[in-house]
Amino acid sequence: MQNRIKRPISVWIAQILMILFTILFLIAFLLLASLIVQNPSAVSLIGIIFALVLYLGIVVIFQIAFWGMARRKSYGRWMCIGVLSLVLFFSVMGTINRPKGPFEYYEYENSTQAAAGLQAQIALTGSLLALILVLAFSNRVKDFFDPNAMVDAQLFPANEKSMDSDPKSTPINTSE
Repeated sequence: MQNRIKRPISVWIAQILMILFTILFLIAFLLLASLIVQNPSAVSLIGIIFALVLYLGIVVIFQIAFWGMARRKSYGRWMCIGVLSLVLFFSVMGTINRPKGPFEYYEYENSTQAAAGLQAQIALTGSLLALILVLAFSNRVKDFFDPNAMVDAQLFPANEKSMDSDPKSTPINTSE
């Protein structure tokens, strides 16, 4: 029998995030590739090629995780957990130690903006952490990826009542 367990909402959210991250890294990949085409002598070719290979590798990992989850494979679930954990780690590390670069960081104008920014960051980080924990430890997610898991609805369909549960269908012996 096939596994007919409905896809949990956490799996849907994780798959949407995999697609969004894939699109973001593909855009970065294409922008970097266009830099080589526009002005090949002004950039370090080896550094750009390394970054292109890195971005392409990240895109492939996101897509393998997405495809594995779409096909209900356990490796897709665990790759997604690993990738989302890395995103969470680098997000927190980027917040604590801001990387140096050519662009200036946005500075808040007052304490209200700073408080709202902190609350939003805590909410997003907490939501991502909750999603990772649900994907890793939820029984519904585990059953969804388990090829041997069966749904109770398959054993006892909702439209048909079981003979044991209907008191009118069991014969009563009144001849005693």
